[in-house]
Amino acid sequence: MWNKAAIAGGIIGMMVILSACTSSDGVKAPHKEPEKSIIAESLEEEGFVENVGWLTDSEILTVATKDETTRLSKYNIYTGSQKTIFETGSSYVTSSISPDKKSIYVQTSPGSYLATVTYIDPDGRSIFEQDIPSYDISFAWNEFSPGEILLTSFAEDWSFEVSLVDINNKNVSTLDMDQPFVQWKSDDAVIFQDWPTEDIALNAPLMEESLLDGKRTMIAEKLIHFNQFSDSLMTIKGTDEKGIFEYRFLSPEGDEQSTFTQSLLSRYSDWLVPYYDMIEGKGRFLTFAANGKGAADTDTDGFSLKEWDIFSGKEKVLFTDLPLEPLTCAPKGNACLYGNQLEKVISLVNRNIIHLLSVKGVQL
Repeated sequence: MWNKAAIAGGIIGMMVILSACTSSDGVKAPHKEPEKSIIAESLEEEGFVENVGWLTDSEILTVATKDETTRLSKYNIYTGSQKTIFETGSSYVTSSISPDKKSIYVQTSPGSYLATVTYIDPDGRSIFEQDIPSYDISFAWNEFSPGEILLTSFAEDWSFEVSLVDINNKNVSTLDMDQPFVQWKSDDAVIFQDWPTEDIALNAPLMEESLLDGKRTMIAEKLIHFNQFSDSLMTIKGTDEKGIFEYRFLSPEGDEQSTFTQSLLSRYSDWLVPYYDMIEGKGRFLTFAANGKGAADTDTDGFSLKEWDIFSGKEKVLFTDLPLEPLTCAPKGNACLYGNQLEKVISLVNRNIIHLLSVKGVQL
């Protein structure tokens, strides 16, 4: 009934300095440095858990387990250098990097129906830690104040509690929310889809609620999906043509930035929204797009990867046939981590895919 989502990309490498050329009139001609090279097959596959996302345009956060200890490490995709910043002996669940790259959410499970969430800085120093009785947890970083996070803890019967966590001030407060999957709209407002709690629905209105006075406002009707980015609100809703959906981007002031339409594949009780990511601050939206129409479980046409400029409204196709897997892009947008464990890198400069994993450290 309710939708979750997650994901991450980036690049860096060796620098080669070329001698500048001088033209006949004595003016130095500009020189172009070669593209940096990503080191392939340099992360050991044994014990590998996942890559989490980008810390910088050159460093990613990677997770591996050995001898019952899980280690979170910085890894430079251009030099191959690696440094462990955090270790835990508890059962690892997931991690996430804040939008400003200054905090890392690390969730472990020391026991049944109990989660420990540790917030660390990029060097692994603990900022704050909390134990949460829960069956499952969902969370959303504050794009407008990255030191805050909305955290929803579920009980086994799927009842839930939404909390506002102020990481730097080490403060947790409970919010009275009717819906579990909440995102930030601004520093003092949240947005959510108002799904029915009993019946199955294919769409729901998007609501904004003030955290100051509880006032609610409807932003849009009959959406199947939404996501709030720092500079844009993305909404997806059906059109008059079956299976065709409109992606719409709105500015923080509510003005339309651009729209495009594409086919979505159907599932038993909803529509498959393909993986996507926004390169923040640049207006570049990357999304997988179904090459065909119909049902997701019988589709054989595969997916293309497209880029949409939300300001100019221009689209370009990056790849025409890729497996539908998560992706997350580097801050500058030159590359994206890609794969079910984000174990590959898509170079958006060279339009190729680099595999980061090797088998037992041996080149494939």
